[in-house]
Amino acid sequence: SASMLGKRGMAYLLSFGKRPWESLAKKLKDEGFKSPYLDRLTSKVNVEEHIEMLEREILQETGSALRKTEDKVNWALLQLEVQGREIIRTECTAKRREAIVRYNRLREEALVARRDLTIHREAAGIRIKNWERMEVLYPVPPPCPLDANRAPTIESLSRTCEQALKSYVRDYKLLK
Repeated sequence: SASMLGKRGMAYLLSFGKRPWESLAKKLKDEGFKSPYLDRLTSKVNVEEHIEMLEREILQETGSALRKTEDKVNWALLQLEVQGREIIRTECTAKRREAIVRYNRLREEALVARRDLTIHREAAGIRIKNWERMEVLYPVPPPCPLDANRAPTIESLSRTCEQALKSYVRDYKLLK
């Protein structure tokens, strides 16, 4: 134990090694001395392991946050689609006009949500053709005129979007 070492013995032990406590810690460990402080001093910290663990945690948090932002876009687009169907079902001109105003307001919210996701992706490091991809993956129909009988749809855009998406996939494979 430490009391058995005496003042001279401890000074002698502390004079060796890179750190003053290494020699004493080694001797105490060899003798079977138990102490949480001794365990802390002698445990080896693998910095690379800790860095990798932190990197994984940061990537998981980034992915989770991106998913939440994407959910906001999908929710906004779903609301927009439902409101577009409401315009078709509404027979009264005044009520249809109100539905169109709500549709156009929801459209603006969808555009903001898509912009927020685009910015979030850029902050996460996804930058190459990011704005173009967002327009393809999350298309927002044009505004609805107040005198329309139905809301604009993205079906006409879908073929163009599908072709653009295939082009992006092809470009991505070429970059690898």
